[in-house]
Amino acid sequence: MKLEWPARIFIQKKYFPVIKPYLHEKIEVHFYELSDIERSQYYDHLQKCRKNLQFADSSGLYCPNATYAHYAPLVFNKIEFLMQAARDNPFKTDYFVWIDANHHIGKFKSLNHSSLVPYLDKFSMHYFMMPTHLWEIHGMPRNVHTRYCGGIRSDKLCRAMIFGGTSGSIEKVYDLFHQFAQRTLNNGHLGTEENIFTFCYFDQPQLFNFMPEPYYYRLLSA
Repeated sequence: MKLEWPARIFIQKKYFPVIKPYLHEKIEVHFYELSDIERSQYYDHLQKCRKNLQFADSSGLYCPNATYAHYAPLVFNKIEFLMQAARDNPFKTDYFVWIDANHHIGKFKSLNHSSLVPYLDKFSMHYFMMPTHLWEIHGMPRNVHTRYCGGIRSDKLCRAMIFGGTSGSIEKVYDLFHQFAQRTLNNGHLGTEENIFTFCYFDQPQLFNFMPEPYYYRLLSA
């Protein structure tokens, strides 16, 4: 917020005092509560599928979408937040990017958001390398994940902490995201939004600028 980038922030009302001192004219604040998550499109279906998740140990500690009822519904809504911002376009910009509050970039540089622009003609998303021997991915069995990747046992998984593009490129992936969300949930399978974005990429890679995670972060923090 100190960088004064145009931003739409989603936050619970009780945390508003934390950000209030840093507000400026380029920021819109939207309050979003647990009750809003519980009214979201996939909430009930996600709860049913959550009971069937595979995870690393019996406590579920290594699979937050298994442990927390609101986790998967919230992360599934990231694309909703981004799409709505692109449609509203409150600051009359050409590009729209989602940034997680809990990002891994050590230090943003004030002007470096423009370094993403050459990659935002398509839906820009980065990936991290994933060991191919893993038997589950975010609670989804590996063989199931592979099936939705078109039979490819990929070692790349979307990192859904920063992503975006033009309004048109977001719209295309938005539609594809919902196709895979509905398909996987109807089949009783649940991972996270990172699984779904990965399936979208393998289904229609021409829609994406798909970059390695370290390179993506260097663009913003160099």
